[in-house]
Amino acid sequence: MSSLAVPYGVVVVGSDADARYACERFSLHDSFRVLTEIHPADQSTLFSGLLKNDQVHVIYFAGPDDGGRPASNHIKNAMLAGKHVVLRSGVVSDASTLDQLAALVTEGVLAFVDEPRRWDDDFLNARSLIDSGKLGLLKRIRLAIHELKFPGELFSAGVLRDLGSRWIDQLLAFVDGNLVSSSLRRNFSKDVSAEDGFLAILEFTGGLSAMIEIQTDSLLSSRSGWYIEGTAGAYRNGRLYTKTADGEIVDEPVNRPPDSIHDSVEALASVIGGSTAERSRLVSLSHAARVQAAMDSLLANEIFLP
Repeated sequence: MSSLAVPYGVVVVGSDADARYACERFSLHDSFRVLTEIHPADQSTLFSGLLKNDQVHVIYFAGPDDGGRPASNHIKNAMLAGKHVVLRSGVVSDASTLDQLAALVTEGVLAFVDEPRRWDDDFLNARSLIDSGKLGLLKRIRLAIHELKFPGELFSAGVLRDLGSRWIDQLLAFVDGNLVSSSLRRNFSKDVSAEDGFLAILEFTGGLSAMIEIQTDSLLSSRSGWYIEGTAGAYRNGRLYTKTADGEIVDEPVNRPPDSIHDSVEALASVIGGSTAERSRLVSLSHAARVQAAMDSLLANEIFLP
């Protein structure tokens, strides 16, 4: 991978705000050069030429094809042609398809899902504590967001998929155990049948329980961040809580890992350049499949109340 010439050529597939944002992010990084942005309607006619172009190193899929279908065939062909692939979160929402694409990943071909929230301080702090073992075995994980959405803000796929998937991605990055049960309660506006929030409860092997609540029609303007409790300690808002032998509860600040990369674009540049350490920071397709499976489980176990 490190033999490629910098800057690495990038093609963005899509024509909406997500595609334009991707173009901007790559353009601001010295290691990348955006070659073109492809409208979904032009994918079939232009894609074969892109795969033969040695100047194209990365293809970013910002949206589905012109028929509204996930561009899984184009993604597969890109990987088989040796191109690195980045998927905007939610572009491929089928767990089995993600698993099939994950099987095509090799040492020389990267493929991952772009999850910008993976570089939030709160997530990185919590993850560093879990990895260090200072929390012991995890028992309870909680997160609650109660905010009022902006005027005109829409969640076309629903709050669970548009917002909740980001937090479920982080949750599953904390948890090694398998999901054994789940339940979902969605809230809908009284004026229209639009989803404006949800409460999700997930239970994992080993007795770990997790609860995520997101409300977008709340006046409270509150974000809890991750609350994580284990057998040896607890985490909240950038601090580690432990109990001394005489029963005193003490807390200390958690420092963000000093070697953490600022975002997925920078991490991608580092990995293409030959770094193996940063590869684990990228959201693998296998992990994304696990997230989608959890989402499917929640929707299959939705609780409907009168």
